[in-house]
Amino acid sequence: MENNNYFKLFLADMQKLWDNLSIPQKIGIAVMTVITIVVATFFLVKANEPNWTVLYSDLTQQDTAAIAEGLRKNGYPFKISQDKTAVLVPAKLQDDLRVYVAENDLVKDSSPGFELLDELQLGSTDFKNKMTRQ
Repeated sequence: MENNNYFKLFLADMQKLWDNLSIPQKIGIAVMTVITIVVATFFLVKANEPNWTVLYSDLTQQDTAAIAEGLRKNGYPFKISQDKTAVLVPAKLQDDLRVYVAENDLVKDSSPGFELLDELQLGSTDFKNKMTRQ
């Protein structure tokens, strides 16, 4: 009961203080309150946003679309880079999602890789070998 009286006295004192303020002072307090709420909300949202990291980069648009579709179907959060060549995921899911993408064979990269080195011929020129390595 005693706490209730203190609360009523506090509210009465606050009401007196508010009534004694001028209109510009009341507007200033209201504006500062709104700004404080907006800034606090912004920082809370940013603090709860996941730390994004690259899942795969240097992808073709077809590979990016295939990965995005696979992640979307299973409800995984992801972002696509502005140039549409990289897929970003929350850092804590990166390893699991790389395994998921590999298991489901979502990357269909058609550009030749190390298999070109198998085709090096003994009698070929240094220039051709350098071009093949590149």
